[in-house]
This record gives sequence, structure tokens and C-alpha cells, in this order.
Amino acid sequence: DINGTAVANVDFLNNEFTDNGDAGLNVILADAAQFNNTQFDGNTVTGNDNFGVHQIATVDAIYNWNFGSTSPVGAANDISGNLNAGLGLEVTDNTVGNITIRNSSFDNNQAGGNTNFFGDGLRVRSAMNAEIRTFDIGDALVDNTQFNGNAGDGLGIFMIEQSRIPAIFLQNVTAANNGDDGFGIDRRDNAALAEDL
Repeated sequence: DINGTAVANVDFLNNEFTDNGDAGLNVILADAAQFNNTQFDGNTVTGNDNFGVHQIATVDAIYNWNFGSTSPVGAANDISGNLNAGLGLEVTDNTVGNITIRNSSFDNNQAGGNTNFFGDGLRVRSAMNAEIRTFDIGDALVDNTQFNGNAGDGLGIFMIEQSRIPAIFLQNVTAANNGDDGFGIDRRDNAALAEDL
């Protein structure tokens, strides 16, 4: 857990977070905490019982995720075979974040005990006044980012209240053979996507 005005600058390189009873990697942010990830390469996050990677951000928290790299391309990430979601992000209450994903596989994730997630490759749940300023998925030159064979969505976004995502950009992404949508957006209330802003 990171709270107060703490700033955590954390990079992940060539790690294994596998077969845990809870999340492979769990990040909880509150009270204006900041989490900055600039390198996430060569990591294996598989077989975990409650998300591969899970983040809960509330109360003015700031977060930045950068999965995969280019120039040069680093070792690929494998975030597969987890319960609830490969990557699950829950953001609310004036949080601000940026999400960049490339050179990563989010495959064969299955439903678990969390009824807000369905075995998705990636699922974002955004509420209140949360803003995701960058949602950038895929490499400009290489088809190396995939969301395949998940029980729920390959990529899913659920937005309510006044949450905002000013820009969504997907390129060279494969989302195939998922149980629900390849890429699904469920927007309710006054939630705003790029075309509304």
C-alpha cells in the first residue's frame, strides 16, 4: 500500500510472479500517493488466484504504467492464466493515470471470485472523476501485443459517473478467441471518451 504523499518509482525486469494465492503483483494507492513504472520487461505473471497485476487507486493518486519497451524491444511480458484478469485496474476519486502496453501477452485468463472481472486479459474500471490521460496499447512497428483466449474480454473498459479517458490508441494489437469482446467499452452516466472531449 502507498498512501500520503509518498512517491514510488518501481521498475520490473525479468521477474516471475507465479502461482500465488492472491495477486501476482498488487498495487494499492490512496491519499495523493504516486506510483511510477517506467520499465516492465521480461516478466512472467502467471497462474495467480486473484489477478496477475492488480491496481486500486483512490483519493487523488497518480499512477503511470509502462508495460514493454521499444528501441530496442526488450524481453516480452507474459501475463497469462490468472484468475479474474491478467491486468485489472480500478481507479476512482480524482485519480490521474497513464497506461502504455506493448510487447506483452495477456492470454487465457479465467473468471474467479471477483464479480467485477470476468477472466479478462485487461479490464479497467473507472469511476467518479478518475482520468486516464493516456491509454496507448500496441507497438507502432511490431505486432507483439496480444489479448487472446481469455474467458471475458480481451480488453475491457467500464466507465461510470464523471470518469474520463481523453485518448484511446490501439495499434498492431491482436485480440482473438476471447469469450466476450475482443475490445469492449461499457460507458454509463456522464463518463467521457475521446470523442466527447
